[in-house]
Amino acid sequence: MSRASATGASLPALSSPFVVLLDNQGCIRQLNSSACRLLEARPEEIMGKVWFSLCIPEAWRAFAIKVFRQTLAKGLQDPAFYITAPLQSASGQQYRLDWYVEPLFDNEGISGAILTGLHAGSEAAGSAEDDVFLQATAQNQAVLDNAAEAIINVDIHGTITGANKATASIFGYTIDELIGQNINSLLPEANGHSGKIPEAVGSQSGPALSPIKGRELTGHRKDRSEITLELYVTEVNVHDKTSYTWVIRDVSERRATELQLRQNTEELQLTRDRLAHLDRLHIAAEMSTGIAHELNQPLAAIAMYAQACRRAAQNNYADNELLLDSLSRIDEQAQRAGEVIRSLHSLVSKQKPRRELSDINELLHNTVELARMNIDAHGIAIEYQLSGHLPKIRVVYPQIQQVLLNLIRNACDALSASRVKDKKIAIASELDNGSQIKITVRDNGDGVAIKNAARVFEPFFTTKNPDHGMGMGLAISRSIIESHGGVLKINTNHKLGAEFFFTLPIAASKAR
Repeated sequence: MSRASATGASLPALSSPFVVLLDNQGCIRQLNSSACRLLEARPEEIMGKVWFSLCIPEAWRAFAIKVFRQTLAKGLQDPAFYITAPLQSASGQQYRLDWYVEPLFDNEGISGAILTGLHAGSEAAGSAEDDVFLQATAQNQAVLDNAAEAIINVDIHGTITGANKATASIFGYTIDELIGQNINSLLPEANGHSGKIPEAVGSQSGPALSPIKGRELTGHRKDRSEITLELYVTEVNVHDKTSYTWVIRDVSERRATELQLRQNTEELQLTRDRLAHLDRLHIAAEMSTGIAHELNQPLAAIAMYAQACRRAAQNNYADNELLLDSLSRIDEQAQRAGEVIRSLHSLVSKQKPRRELSDINELLHNTVELARMNIDAHGIAIEYQLSGHLPKIRVVYPQIQQVLLNLIRNACDALSASRVKDKKIAIASELDNGSQIKITVRDNGDGVAIKNAARVFEPFFTTKNPDHGMGMGLAISRSIIESHGGVLKINTNHKLGAEFFFTLPIAASKAR
């Protein structure tokens, strides 16, 4: 019988099956006359040569090695493979054969494999079928070898039966070294990972496996270095035989980039926090005179009431009601002084930002009191336009105070330079769109020039004398509000004076 090959040559008549014996390294140990005739070589010319590089077409070489390794790995568990694959003669002719591959044993165990081949298909199939078959197979292998992801075939025992070039590149092995290994040598976490990558892969029973999509785990390269991988596993059933296709993506670089981005973001936030703290210190320094005045008032009152109590005691003036009233006033003024100190400490302290539920209207009142001396010194009246029963917000209290103090300070500076007689700052709070609170600070000064309105939030932009600031207040304030999930803007449509507003979400949020 003769048969055309993929190259158009006829298959030489075989008086007996094609038989080749290979050792454990894949080298030719023995072959029969049919094999010599088909290979167009004498035994002494090919004995001891590597079978795969000598007699198997390149497109099929990885597949043939895979089958050979799998045969040696399985031994008596699954002793034979039936495959259809081409053979290449010394002249380069290719012939498609049906192969029977089984392990070869000696006294020490598996010593190699025996390959038995017969021509494939019927005479009528002709060279066209062979050509399509070989070309399709070569094309499929090329697709696998050019894939960026590792693609691994694994049997129900967890043994690797096939792998593409990307697998070798990612894990640092050759394909020959991969064939026959257990998948757990590459992916130690793959064996019983919270039930998501069941022990079925690598067991004798091989039960059904649900598809795994995008599971991240750590793999081991040949040099035992670790690599972060993303795993996809699907079950494949062909001719009642179950196997698994593992598609593995190397995400180490992506994870490293994400980690670097997180670190950069954290460093940026730390820098913002430092700038905000420096700005608060600058505000406190500017307000020091006013703060001293705020403290002097209750301290003077405490001293006065204490002297009254002392005189009463010295004169044996035992009026309990008067003493109790004086002591009550001392306590009240001490509380007032303590509140000033606590507010100042909260403003200037350098602590990790911590968000807490706060009443926005109470925050507004407390902040105005901190700035009261500066406000009164410029003869400015404060007008509150606060909505009642507003939901609480979760904020870093001193940071929102800082924003308000910046806006109030800017309004005071603008009004001090204005010729308007009845100087006024209006502070308003209201519920906005049901999901956030809007706070507005409005003055009746000369306003912000149109050319400057677009630049007021730029770092280091200022229209003030350099002795009155570096132009960082509004830039820092905007970053604070944005970190809280809100916005800080200037209302360019406001016709009289300047109007700034910011929003804060009422939904609870975690601190950065």
